[in-house]
Amino acid sequence: MWAVFAILILYFVYKEWPDFKARVSKGPLKDQRDSADARTVEERLGSIESEIKQVNQKLDRDYYRINDLEVKLRKTRESQANVNQELEIIMRALVGVLKGLQEQGANGPTRKAQEEIENYLNQKAHDINQEE
Repeated sequence: MWAVFAILILYFVYKEWPDFKARVSKGPLKDQRDSADARTVEERLGSIESEIKQVNQKLDRDYYRINDLEVKLRKTRESQANVNQELEIIMRALVGVLKGLQEQGANGPTRKAQEEIENYLNQKAHDINQEE
């Protein structure tokens, strides 16, 4: 009886040995390779996630800087418009002063200065109309 049992075990081992050998030899190595691949994939995903976080942080910083620059640019444009209006008022007042001096009898360089200021103001008025 032991002999039959031993023959059956040997027959089973003979028939199943290639499959068993393949499972034993490839199984753990394949699992190790899969875990190594999985680790490398996880490491790659981790590095990609950290790079994405860095890019998002940079974009946030750039977004705030751009918004800050836009606010400063708007304020600068408003103050420049105010300064331009003030300068125009000063130039017109200067023309009035020069005309007053001419009425008082100062006819020398006041006429030339008045002509230059009026020409400048006319030129500026045409430049503003062309920009719009």
